[in-house]
Amino acid sequence: MGWFEPFVSEAPGRVCLMGEHQDYLGLPVMAAAIPLRCRMVVSPSTDGKWRLETPGLRFAWSSDESWSAPHDGEWNVRDFLHAGLAHAEVQGWEVHAGGHVLCHVDIPLQSGCSSSTAMVVAWVNALAYASGCTLNPMELARHAHEVEVGRFGAPGGFMDHVAIACGGVLRIHPGWHVESLEGGHQGAWVLVDSGEPKNTFGHLQRCKLSRLSLLERAGGGWRPLEDVAGTETWTDEELALWRGTWRNVKLEEEAAESWGKGGGEHVAKLMGSHHHVLREALGLSTPKLETLGHSAMEAGAWGYKVVGSGGGGCALVWCPRSRTDEVHNALRDAGANASWTVSPVDGAVCRPWKQPSHPLVVLAAGRSSRMRAESSLDQAGLGEGATALLRQVTKAMLPVNAEGKPFLALILEQAQAEGVDFVCVVLSAEDDTSEAELRRWAPQGLAWDVARQGIPCGRSKPEGTAAAVAVALEAHPEWSGICVSVCNGDNKPPSGAFSALTEVGHGMVVFDRDSLGLPKERVMAFAVVEWSEDAGLMAMMEKPSAQDVERVKDGNGKVWVSMNVFRWERDCLLNACLNTPLEPLRNEREIPTALMLASSEATFPCIPMEGAFVDLTHPGDWKAFQTGWA
Repeated sequence: MGWFEPFVSEAPGRVCLMGEHQDYLGLPVMAAAIPLRCRMVVSPSTDGKWRLETPGLRFAWSSDESWSAPHDGEWNVRDFLHAGLAHAEVQGWEVHAGGHVLCHVDIPLQSGCSSSTAMVVAWVNALAYASGCTLNPMELARHAHEVEVGRFGAPGGFMDHVAIACGGVLRIHPGWHVESLEGGHQGAWVLVDSGEPKNTFGHLQRCKLSRLSLLERAGGGWRPLEDVAGTETWTDEELALWRGTWRNVKLEEEAAESWGKGGGEHVAKLMGSHHHVLREALGLSTPKLETLGHSAMEAGAWGYKVVGSGGGGCALVWCPRSRTDEVHNALRDAGANASWTVSPVDGAVCRPWKQPSHPLVVLAAGRSSRMRAESSLDQAGLGEGATALLRQVTKAMLPVNAEGKPFLALILEQAQAEGVDFVCVVLSAEDDTSEAELRRWAPQGLAWDVARQGIPCGRSKPEGTAAAVAVALEAHPEWSGICVSVCNGDNKPPSGAFSALTEVGHGMVVFDRDSLGLPKERVMAFAVVEWSEDAGLMAMMEKPSAQDVERVKDGNGKVWVSMNVFRWERDCLLNACLNTPLEPLRNEREIPTALMLASSEATFPCIPMEGAFVDLTHPGDWKAFQTGWA
């Protein structure tokens, strides 16, 4: 075959729920795929070389690099890429023509969530797909395991490869037998990154080799310590290793038996007991991980455990969904590097891809602070059920009809009708429900994905709208050189706004302040734009004074404002967003500042438009929708 149509290869990260450090001992484990991914955009080449770039990590690799397989245990990404290509050739996959891969990874690195295995799975799947070979999930898992583990004689098992290739929540047994755990999980999972890099191979070697030696001395077969002969010569550490391993075997069995029965609290507490053994018997925790775990428990969590090889990296917290915000806040206060709310997702996949002509970024990660403020809720007079829903979902996902269609779906429908052919929705890293709900309502035929904006260490809120745009642009390095549109996820522009953007190379739609159809006190807070047809954008003023407003009125007495509807070349916009300073008053990186930085490099045309917006800033805005469908 050789030549292929461009495509995307994606693979999720994974967390081990129960049975950490057990799969390589011939014992079952419970694991889940999570919505943090390695994403590869793969295009054909004609020179016989494979090249992979991960711009966000400043990493580049080419198949013509000189390479020999290392034997010292210090394997890295380059080794796995070379090994994957060698494996493809052994399998007879036709990959000789070469290809170019643009990669983005939002799985935390060296943190126990299998970022390396996700890359290997995505890479192996890409090589197979490029050759016209479609692998089923278990075939993919076996091939990826051979590339990452078998080829190098590495100490790991196959849990990671199976969990990532298959997806969902699984109980993975010895002999590559996989059991899907049905019934879902109650409560919420919060993944927290300690910021401490782990020593994967060191811990794997110690935990695996020492216990396999014990198992051989015991004559094989894990069982209670009292049933093992000859233990009087064992050291205290060896006795603790055996007891801990057997305790974890029984905890995993009980968790699997209890899965899906009743609430998640019981299994979460078993997970916490599992962590205790990992800490005491295997030495896999750290003081910082313990601080984070205790903080989560004090905030109302049911249980937590270290994930991955341990000695740093991430932990998984299981809590009631009603306590998710409190848990995230507690983790930040305790020094967490980052945290995400995660739910099980599907496994690795390849699908056709083409470069979009008119991609759009929709900002839907806002915390809805004004919408959820008690004073605003009291004034709106919403019913008890509506108030509870408003506190649970973001503004963009509030339903706008009796069937439950979210407001964001209205924006996507308009964007598609006006020429947008790909959408990246920026969600909060603490939001694990909107993506799945949006799948029910996204317009048919519109390609879309999500990027997640977290709250950086030391902050209590996201870094602002410019930072949100940067998250989306970094997730799509393949957009380099093309123009990307941006809009808010909580207000719907008048008809024609997206069409106006797709008809220009780059520019910003500015709106007549008096025709927005919004309350005057709200409109007065919008950023006022100073512009001309010749010079384009000249200035943007947040919270302008009366003198500023008078000065920027046009010849007809109109005042033009920004509603964050604009289009700019991806690399220029990303550079501006990354270099936007924190605004002193709100302590956020804001779009108006980013646009002024970008416009200093080139003229930024302004496109005047009149028409009403549909806005969801206050609870009363949503109440109007409810009145309409009552």
